[in-house]
Order: sequence, then structure tokens, then C-alpha cells
Amino acid sequence: MSGPLDEKQTDSRDRMAALATEGEPLGLVERLRAWRSSRLGKVVMALVAVVAVGLSGAFVVLRLRDSLGELATMDLSLRWSDALLALLCTFGCVLLGGVIWRLVLRGVGQELNGSACMRGHLLANLGGYLPGYGWKFVGKGLLTVRRGQVAAATVSAAVLSEFAALAATRVSVALWTFPLAGIGPLAWRPWPWEIAALRVGGALILLAFPWTWATALRFLCTHSPGRWRIPAPRPSRLLGACAVMCVTWLVYGTGFGLLVRWLSPAVGLAGMPVPSFSVTASFLVGLIMFFVPAGLTVREGVVLWALEAALPPGIAVVAALASRLVLMAAEVLGAIAGLTMGRSGRNQSITPRD
Repeated sequence: MSGPLDEKQTDSRDRMAALATEGEPLGLVERLRAWRSSRLGKVVMALVAVVAVGLSGAFVVLRLRDSLGELATMDLSLRWSDALLALLCTFGCVLLGGVIWRLVLRGVGQELNGSACMRGHLLANLGGYLPGYGWKFVGKGLLTVRRGQVAAATVSAAVLSEFAALAATRVSVALWTFPLAGIGPLAWRPWPWEIAALRVGGALILLAFPWTWATALRFLCTHSPGRWRIPAPRPSRLLGACAVMCVTWLVYGTGFGLLVRWLSPAVGLAGMPVPSFSVTASFLVGLIMFFVPAGLTVREGVVLWALEAALPPGIAVVAALASRLVLMAAEVLGAIAGLTMGRSGRNQSITPRD
């Protein structure tokens, strides 16, 4: 939950933001720091975060309370092999994030040592659990600047591009995996032509995004040269990063489907689109609510809401909570891997790519 921090936490985060803006300032970090430091920014972010976490947390708790009787009488035949596969899929997605970060950097015309990209990504993941304004992304930019001879404005462009690409690809995958039986309590059952339109719309969003985003950045740089002195990405290379992102969401959705099957073995491959849609949509909402630490309770609420029409309430609420535990375990393992990676990635220069 976002809110007032103790003095030690605040000083630590201010020092991290100050380091990020040494020399040539990171435009993104500078803007975020200025907004976070303002009284209005603190009040608005705190209120929105409290309301979001409160409502979604209450929804999850009430559903869990209502399901306790059902869970007590349910004969759960847990398949631990599915739980292990779910963890492996999630951990693989965490590692793919490092590959994506390198591809995004290439998209803005820079090359960074692969181990440095992976290490920075794995360590920055834990920054998502800090209360505040997108420290996962800011931390990744900071670590990249500190580990290579890189223009801060270029890293700012990469952070912005990754954030936008995450949103676009999650929308695309959510449209591709939209379940035929509908979602949520309303259980809207779309017609076949509506499903086809969703699939086509998802593909068009993915294909159009790199060129639309590059054009938008060029427009901002042209009309606000004093504020947006950052390079626009090369659309063809950004498209490659988006493709890997889509694969990541699909693998993560498959892992969550295995987690659901761990709780309810009756769920087969035909039921995978519902879990895939639910977690992709939850990550999309979590990205929008990036000032809520790691989307806590917000993501679980979205997953639970999307699963209710397809699974028994008890299974749905346990699966939503188990999804968070598996993700946290994978991210902790990733951070440990990042810490144990050799120092070969330190001070690796970044060279422009044509």
C-alpha cells in the first residue's frame, strides 16, 4: 500500500533518485521524482493506492471468507508436479524479462552486455515491492546507467518504451486469450464473430504499436525539445521485443493454468485460455496501478474476478492467492541469481547500433 514512509526509507529512495539524475538527467526519473516530491503527488498517489488496495483486498477477503466452508469439504487431490511446472514457467518468464530489456535497449540503438542486462532486470524486480512511483522501472534504468557508459537520455527512452510495450502486448494477449464462455460474474458469451474481432484487434495492436510509439516520441521531441530529448526507438527492433513479451505472457498464462490444474485436476488444456486471460488482464491492471507496490491485492482481485465464472469459488480464490506466492518465489530466486552472477557485466560499455 502506498503511503507515508518512515524517514529511513524515504532518505534511501531519495538517494536512489538523486543517483539516477547525476550528470545528464534521466528525463523519466526526473519527472517521477518531481511529482513524488510534491505534496499534491503524495496525496493523490496515497489516496488512489489506499482506495485500490482497500477495495480489491476487501473483495478477495470476502470471497475467501465465503469459500472457507466449501474448501473445508472439498477433496483436493493436489498434483505437485503441476505446481513445480508452474514455478518453472514463472521463473522462466522472470528470466525472459532480462532478454526483453536487452532487446528494448537495442531498439533505441544501444548494446549492453547480456549479463549486465539480466542482472539489472533481476535485481530491479524486487523494487516493484517498494511503495512509490514505479521503482521497478526506475531501478532498472539506474542500474543500467551505473553499469555501463550509457547516455541517461537513452535509458530513459528504453524505460518509457518498455513500459508502453508492456501495456500494448498485455492488451494484445488478453484479446487473444479472451475465453469463449465470457468472464466474471456476468459471463458474457460472445458470438464467434466477436471473438474473431478480438483476435484480429489484438494482432493489429501488436503490429501497429512499434511504429505508433516511435511516431509519438518523435512528435513529443519535436514539440517539446526542452523536455523530451530522448531517441525514438527503431520500430522493427521494438517489434522483436514485443514478440518476446507476448511469448512471456503466454508462458506465464500456461504456468498459471498448471497452478489451477494443481488445485483442480479436472482442468485440461481446453481450459487454459481462462487462466491465461485472467493473469494477463491482472498484469495489465497492475501496470496501470504501478504506484501500488507490485499490484498487491489489485492483481489478485482481477484474477479472482475473471476466474469466478469458470471455476468453483474456493478454487478461484486459492488459485489467485497461490499465483502471488509463486510469482514472489520466482522473483526472489531471480534476485538471488542476479546477485550470484559474476561481475563480468560491470562497466561494460554500450555502443551505438545502426
